Amino acid sequence: MDKKLTTKIITADKVIHLSSIDSTNAELKRQLERGAVEGTVVWAECQEAGRGRLDRSWVSSEKGIACSVLLTPTELQQASRYAFVTAVAVAEGITKVTGMVTGLKWPNDVLLGQKKVCGILLELCGKQLVIGFGVNVNQEKEDFPLEIQQKATSLALELGRKVDKELLLAEILNALEANHFLLQQKGFAIIARKWTELCAILDAEVVVSGGGQTEISGRVLGLGEDGALLLQTEAGKKAIISGDVSLRGKDKEYI
Repeated sequence: MDKKLTTKIITADKVIHLSSIDSTNAELKRQLERGAVEGTVVWAECQEAGRGRLDRSWVSSEKGIACSVLLTPTELQQASRYAFVTAVAVAEGITKVTGMVTGLKWPNDVLLGQKKVCGILLELCGKQLVIGFGVNVNQEKEDFPLEIQQKATSLALELGRKVDKELLLAEILNALEANHFLLQQKGFAIIARKWTELCAILDAEVVVSGGGQTEISGRVLGLGEDGALLLQTEAGKKAIISGDVSLRGKDKEYI
């Protein structure tokens, strides 16, 4: 890992590599209580109680990457924007290692085609931000639970060969630190532009549900200055700040 990292704060000596853990986010929060500093990484071969957004379970095995990183936003109001920072970093890391171009779905899913290959979970702990991400790397179709086999994929399934997990993780961490500095130095607009260039749902018809609101249908216009999803609905333009996005597939069903 040392020779693969080109980072200044996310350095190899701060990487805690474990064979198994309940949750990398949970372990990083425990490490924070013990004095962990910015740039600390918890990387586990297997998670027994991985979680995603909205407290959903995340299937994690030694064939994927489960990782959490500790970063310090310049301002607390920047914290939610790290969903976009992280999604862009994962996308850039995947492209660098595999050559495949991913798509991003608001707020923080990484897709290959219309299937999910990575999920992201942010947790604010005081002034520190725990950034968790899980990447499906070398899983076969049967490794996924039956109920998500039509919605999830892995890099190996799409590429037709296995991927070096350590190299991939290093490139994601390199990109994460670079985009972290970019946000701090240049502001959110440049991150939003990078995210929009990779957006898989731009100009698409979607349905947004949850987030304490009734379902909203509309065409995706892009990101607002605060990271809100901008929709053109029958009632006019709306800014969505929370919820789940379902994309209309080729069969006109929402997925």
